[in-house]
Amino acid sequence: MSHAQIKQVIKKAKRLCQKAPRSFSTNAEIIETAKLLFTLRKSSESEAARVERQFAGMLHKCIVLSSEKLQLMKVFSKHKFNRTEKEILLLFALSATGMHQPVEDLEDIQKAMNKSGKKVLSIAGSMTKNSRLCRSGMIEIYSNRGGTRFNASDEFISAILGKDCKGGWRVKKYDDLLDHTYKIVKAAAERADDIRQERKRRYFLSSLAENNENVNKLLDRFFNALEKHPRWPLSELINCSLSRQEILMVLMLIGKELGFLSPRDESFTGEGLARCASADVPSIRHCIEMLKSERPLRKNGFIKVCDDNNSNSGGIENEMLLRASEFELTPECLIKFKIKRQRRIANLAHQPIVRPEQLVLSDCVKSALEMCVVQARNSDVMFEDWGLGQTFSYGTSVTALFSGLSGTGKTASAEAIAYQLGRPIITANYAEIVSKWVGETQKNIVRVFREAEQSEAVLFWDEADAMFYDRDSALRNWEVRDVNVLLQELERFKGVCILSTNRKVTLDKALERRIAIKVEFERPEKELRRQIWGKLIPEDMPLAEDISIDQLSEVELSGGEIKNVVLNAARLSLGRGTTGPVTMLDFEKAIQMEREGSWTANKGGFGFGSKEQRRFLTKVS
Repeated sequence: MSHAQIKQVIKKAKRLCQKAPRSFSTNAEIIETAKLLFTLRKSSESEAARVERQFAGMLHKCIVLSSEKLQLMKVFSKHKFNRTEKEILLLFALSATGMHQPVEDLEDIQKAMNKSGKKVLSIAGSMTKNSRLCRSGMIEIYSNRGGTRFNASDEFISAILGKDCKGGWRVKKYDDLLDHTYKIVKAAAERADDIRQERKRRYFLSSLAENNENVNKLLDRFFNALEKHPRWPLSELINCSLSRQEILMVLMLIGKELGFLSPRDESFTGEGLARCASADVPSIRHCIEMLKSERPLRKNGFIKVCDDNNSNSGGIENEMLLRASEFELTPECLIKFKIKRQRRIANLAHQPIVRPEQLVLSDCVKSALEMCVVQARNSDVMFEDWGLGQTFSYGTSVTALFSGLSGTGKTASAEAIAYQLGRPIITANYAEIVSKWVGETQKNIVRVFREAEQSEAVLFWDEADAMFYDRDSALRNWEVRDVNVLLQELERFKGVCILSTNRKVTLDKALERRIAIKVEFERPEKELRRQIWGKLIPEDMPLAEDISIDQLSEVELSGGEIKNVVLNAARLSLGRGTTGPVTMLDFEKAIQMEREGSWTANKGGFGFGSKEQRRFLTKVS
């Protein structure tokens, strides 16, 4: 607003403050007065701030005097809202009626309220899940890809307009509708939890009834929103005559793809989907029937059983298998509904930051890495133009084994390969996906490969030696099953897969045949160490004149250890001041710290062997 307009608002507010407080006669009058209050708060003028405090007091006195015949007054009185809560509701009323810019998150609310000190905490406390505003149902809270969001409920909009309002979500973009489905997914998951815990819950029936009502209300809003936007992709759910339960199961799997729940959540098994879609325990078996291959969900290509060693076959038909199987949307459905795995992929894949020119590697290692890149870039030429695909029908992906001690460059090399190929990289750790439940580890292995394939990422299995059981000498059945799954996925995978281990291991013979490129990363020789020191010490680091790269290179350290030494030397120098310089003594102390903290220090394999190294160690000590 212009300066002149602000002056007019201040003048009008002063005039109203001079009059005796009186009751409001309509909802519109309350909202118009609230608009004046928030306009004053938006102004940066000191006079507006002084008038605002007086005007806010006048507004609340008028609210107290007003009759409960007004819908807004009924809401205020019924829930015993305090001043802050009333102002927040009025702010949402202004936003809903287009009299204020959209209010969606806590930052928007704080900015509009324009408070400081304890008031800021009071406002934040008023917008929590268990606050009066949210528990009353006047404000709806949900999370999406952008964080926590709020909007006024239908009940509150009805109070503003003075009539029944059963419209859908006020969404202008398709992505916003997808974000709003989070509410349905969470509500259905809570209902499923109620059903699963029924014997443990004292007030099961009342809690389930409340959750059923919530799920149905959210579904109604979803359908109403789609009726206003019939060309949006999800409208097909209505047009193809799916039942409410079937639509709810599709929405649950959309939530899986968007990351609203953990991909390992029980809600995505047949049993879990049936619970989410059921209003009571007896309905679960009916919903399980909907997952059979001849029923619309699978027959019409909406959902499928997740690939678990076998392709998605129609053989999974009996009730027990359907309950235990995990489901997902079909690739065709993902495209049709414009669903992107934004959240889940973001959690697994990341863009590589290590460039090839940053690495210092031996010639043989460089050559092996180049072979990986060349095949990945020219696989069409190799297997189509040159006919190798006709000779080798499977196992044509780039599969490499990186072995070597920690800090020798395995992870950095994998990142550099991904960087050269212009692909993201997924780092998976077997220890993190292993499960105590029968068959769950194998599912997790399959899931990681599938995520890498769908995101076209380089797959890097860190510390993969735990999967390298020799099936001939394996002591447990699950060890054999893990290797079998790994072998099958390596055969099927079309991308770049790198397995990494810190030690020499005995590979299963079939696994060894499937690894085309084996790269051993050794601790660097003196010349390579000198190059690493030169790469890792930046030009801008203030160095003392006594620094000798040649002398530092005498010490047998890996690239990772040299990195730690450089950082610790800088920290030691900064302890004396921010101007430097970093001295040779700082590096000597940092080397001693690294050697004493290194697991190799007492192993005898990588000590200070040469006379020069022993002299240097004596000096450090």
